[in-house]
Amino acid sequence: MSHYLLASLLVDALLGSALLLLWRVQPDDRTPLLWGMAQISLGVLSLMYNLQVPEIVAPIRVLVIILALVVGSLLFVQGTLAFVGRELRWRWFWIALVSLTGILLWFDSWSVDVARGSSALLLGASLLWSGYILGRGAHSYRIVGGLLLLRGLLRLVMAYLFVTGKALPEEIYLLAFLFKAACLLGLIYLVLAEAGQRFPNAVRFLSDGIWIHDEQGRILQANPACAKLFGYQDPAVLEGRQVQDFLPFVDKTRLSRLAESLRQDESVFPLTYEFDVQDHNGRYFPLQVKLSPYWQGGQLLALAQLKDISARKRQRELLERAANEDEVTGLASRHALTSRLHAWQQLEPERPFALLFLDVDHFKRVNDTLGHLLGDQLLQVTARRLQQLIPAEAFLARFGGDEFVIRLPVDQGESAEAAGLALGRRISEVFRQPFVLDTQHVVVSLSMGLVCYPDQADDPTMLLRHADTAMYAAKRAGRNQLCLFDQGLERAVQESMMLDGALRQALARKEFSLVYQPILQAETGALIKAEALIRWHSESLGWVSPDRFIPVAEESGLIVPLGRWVLQEACRQLAQWRQAYLSARGLRMSVNVAAWQLADADYVADVQAILAANGLLPEALVLELTERTLIAEDPTIEQNLSALRRLGVRVALDDFGTGYSSLSYLSRIPLDTLKMDRSFIAELETSQRCRDLVLHIIAMGRSLGLQLVAEGVETAAQAETLTGFGCHLFQGYYFSRPLPPAELAERYFQEMSPV
Repeated sequence: MSHYLLASLLVDALLGSALLLLWRVQPDDRTPLLWGMAQISLGVLSLMYNLQVPEIVAPIRVLVIILALVVGSLLFVQGTLAFVGRELRWRWFWIALVSLTGILLWFDSWSVDVARGSSALLLGASLLWSGYILGRGAHSYRIVGGLLLLRGLLRLVMAYLFVTGKALPEEIYLLAFLFKAACLLGLIYLVLAEAGQRFPNAVRFLSDGIWIHDEQGRILQANPACAKLFGYQDPAVLEGRQVQDFLPFVDKTRLSRLAESLRQDESVFPLTYEFDVQDHNGRYFPLQVKLSPYWQGGQLLALAQLKDISARKRQRELLERAANEDEVTGLASRHALTSRLHAWQQLEPERPFALLFLDVDHFKRVNDTLGHLLGDQLLQVTARRLQQLIPAEAFLARFGGDEFVIRLPVDQGESAEAAGLALGRRISEVFRQPFVLDTQHVVVSLSMGLVCYPDQADDPTMLLRHADTAMYAAKRAGRNQLCLFDQGLERAVQESMMLDGALRQALARKEFSLVYQPILQAETGALIKAEALIRWHSESLGWVSPDRFIPVAEESGLIVPLGRWVLQEACRQLAQWRQAYLSARGLRMSVNVAAWQLADADYVADVQAILAANGLLPEALVLELTERTLIAEDPTIEQNLSALRRLGVRVALDDFGTGYSSLSYLSRIPLDTLKMDRSFIAELETSQRCRDLVLHIIAMGRSLGLQLVAEGVETAAQAETLTGFGCHLFQGYYFSRPLPPAELAERYFQEMSPV
């Protein structure tokens, strides 16, 4: 065995092992593994060609040589593919392995020189292809690619000499050895260079700044984005400098603590910090730094991701502002209010204050009638008027929707209740003045709830809850009220919530029914009208009085579907009576209607559809509304009433004398009937003042051409007096309690209609 062969085998073993060792250091890169295995395979090929061992029979020796040649050549090609990032084609590898092995075995059996030549040709072709692929890369790639091309060409020369049977000069062996050594060294260099460039290549085009520093704070590597972050163009300006040059507040003690944190397995990475820093041009900006451990060569380094968070910080400030400031009114938001209440509780736990919860009455009608733009304007002018009314030390917030909250602090020894009540009365007085919204004059009132800290609650959540409870009590009391919280209100609200939940299921469960109270002619006692009155037998609550559930239905808006059901059922019953009895042909049905219903733009169409479905003329229906319905002065209500009146539907004003103080609506609203409230009738026999008042109401009604109905007539003396005053119709327990449909028909209808 020549000294060239020994040297070649030694190069194969050493440099092939070096490539395998590189793969062990960085196992995610398969290139050194494939190239190392290829070179070791080719070393086995050289050894088996030249090793003369009689114990190894010729066929086995030939098979090993061919396999080593084919495997080495194909692995070299696969390694080159892996190095340039192309997909490894292992299926074609195995196909080529089997095919080339079979071909070379056939050549070997045909001629030894041809077999050796074809082997050298295969190896040369793989080297030429690899040299061509690498030669298309950067400068260092081209040098190694050129060496591989030269080595491949030399193999082609050797193939020619083998095939022609000529002896190989010693210079050929020398050149083959030199090119092989140079190529393997070049491949090792490429693997190392690629590994060294992996971090810069990976982070070069990232938008975030990246640097690596050691435990002493020396910056080892940085990307262009990091340099730009601090006002430089070249990342080399940063490399070699200290972290303290760019983050002055990071001293040696902090660096030591950071290094210790990076070594802790229980630490949650990345470690995140935010600083205000200054760049090379003097610009201050908020910087976010995320630190993670980075091990290289057994040394702990810190990988820092740096990001200018100016935009994020501005966005955060905008979000905080949006969370703490109401965008419509500019007042503090609900979130800000609750935060401030908690803060005040911590800072001034002993200082009492009053908390007023205010709600704009009938705001939904304003929104629906005038539009959301004017609705927002109403909220804005309401906020401004409240700001002008409260003292400087008070705090005003928009709680949400049409709700506002005022915190009114008082000094020790002063009464929070008295201060809150005084402010509430002042607000009610000032809000009598109309607002001008886009040339329209709008008068709104406020329902207010009052709770006192710390007497009635010392927790912000409970304070707001109690104030809200008191405000809803003010609404149920007729709106435009100020209500002071007490525990009885809490129980009432809980009952209201319970009723609200049950009401939402009652219609679907068919738990409602109607009874009918006769309205009789005063002189003859004839049945003229029947008033439909709703009754509710709840599956869970039993019988529930209308006085309990009607206010809840109005507050929740459920009065609209409930009122529609009452109208449908009452008209259906009237149609059934008229069809069954001749004496019921002139009967009219009186149905109560709520303000929510009349404020619905589709209400008139609903009434027409229900009348038509039951074959009734509009004159058969009387709609009863209360004076409270007219307080809002809602144009939609007035328009709907006028439209109904033009159709022929009769309109009655119920509970007359107990509501609105002004009688101006009598000239505006097209009424047919006045129903005097039962409170006047009850004292008719004992109070001369009531007698005079009833007499004047009847005289006024008759002069306006209105029909007069006396409600709550319970004695013969009351009926006789009212008859003498000229009252037209009576309704009350003296004549009849409300009756189920069958019982009313049995009492008042005798003659059946002919079939």
